[in-house]
Amino acid sequence: RQISGRVIGSRFSATIVSSTGEERREYLASEGAVLVDDGVAHQLYFLAQRFLDGAARVPVIIPREGRQISISIADAGSSGLEIGGRTVQARRLTLTLAGGEERGLWIDDRGRVLQYEVPARRFVARRTTLPR
Repeated sequence: RQISGRVIGSRFSATIVSSTGEERREYLASEGAVLVDDGVAHQLYFLAQRFLDGAARVPVIIPREGRQISISIADAGSSGLEIGGRTVQARRLTLTLAGGEERGLWIDDRGRVLQYEVPARRFVARRTTLPR
């Protein structure tokens, strides 16, 4: 699938192109909404930046699902995380989606994503090298 989108005023417009054709969706976007598509870990950087700016709750647009939800972000402390054969200190955030599903996000001191985990799906995405 190829997804493109744009925000016009308070609306988010998405075009999804796949082998079955083209689909267009449009819906309201809350102020300060972040685009995060399921299974695309690097987009979580924008969520981490909101947390570092002091946000505890962030509206999130999920374009493939055509919906917007709210995610609560809580600091779950620091821990060692192995990246590229080295153990580094990482800050663990707990992301709680509307409906109660929890996910884990490990970031460095600049908010860069080191690891993302979705326990309910047994999904883990981890960097193989440290960010520069």
